[in-house]
Amino acid sequence: GDECCSLSLPFSISVDDFYFLNPQVDRDCSNLWLETSHCVRPVGKIPTYPAYLMSTPGTIFPKPTPELISRSYPPVVTPSLSVTVTGTVSGCLFYMSASKESIGSVVDLSVSNPCSAWVIWADVTVEDLFMWNPGLSKGNCVLQAGKSYCILKCR
Repeated sequence: GDECCSLSLPFSISVDDFYFLNPQVDRDCSNLWLETSHCVRPVGKIPTYPAYLMSTPGTIFPKPTPELISRSYPPVVTPSLSVTVTGTVSGCLFYMSASKESIGSVVDLSVSNPCSAWVIWADVTVEDLFMWNPGLSKGNCVLQAGKSYCILKCR
């Protein structure tokens, strides 16, 4: 049967139509011979041939219209930015407020707000942060809790 598929598909006819046009070919398609021609294009339309049996089309069921469900969701509250540090450039794509809280009682703010963590998160360099936020200390670069910084600016 696979050989008949490979013969019928390139000519855009079904395998059943290939068998109809070539009644000498068995249903296993095992009696094909090399150097032998087979009909792959009908003359006219196959359904007009006298012995052609058309299959009955399947029943088409309409798809039901989905029921629209109206739901209301609470608004997403975006925390407002803290005051920017003096000297922070304007026109940034993204400003962020440094964390006001330590992570538990073990980690203090100097560990939760280091420049090294913010540059990884924003995929920028420490030099970018210094350029956009001149108020940052180059010695021990830590964002001040409760202050906003330019984290991403068009380059």
